Amino acid sequence: SQNATGSYLAFLPTIVGQAQEHVSNTTGFTGKHNAYLLSLTANWNADFTTYFSAREQSAVHSIAQAREDRTRLAAADDIHNSWFRVQAQIAKSRAAQSQVKASRHAAEIARDRYQSGAATQLDVVQAERDAFSSEVNQIQAQADLAFSRAELRLNAGQSIEGAR
Repeated sequence: SQNATGSYLAFLPTIVGQAQEHVSNTTGFTGKHNAYLLSLTANWNADFTTYFSAREQSAVHSIAQAREDRTRLAAADDIHNSWFRVQAQIAKSRAAQSQVKASRHAAEIARDRYQSGAATQLDVVQAERDAFSSEVNQIQAQADLAFSRAELRLNAGQSIEGAR
């Protein structure tokens, strides 16, 4: 921005002022001992190089502004996406917790039925395998939620220290 402004200011004329005083002990024809000289010079340099240089600096400024806007929007999008990822992981974690409860209950029912002779040992093993699998899914969902929260904090420019 400053380069573009400086390039356009090169079109302004430069003004130079000068003042001189001459003191002499001979008066000559004027009858005065002092003579003053004041001059003011304006120099205006307008060429195509200055014009195109100013246009170039203006274009460079526009490009830098567009890059800044793009980066700002991308950061906002990252924060927005991370927020929704956290919300999705919370829902996934709650669903996994419900699945653990249901599979544990199913395993208990299978054991009870096996003890009463209404089910086979295979039914019990499958129910316990399903319960174990749902516990693993719950642990994975909790880890994914923790990762999503850390990612959100990082995208928001905060430290992940002390985050839960």
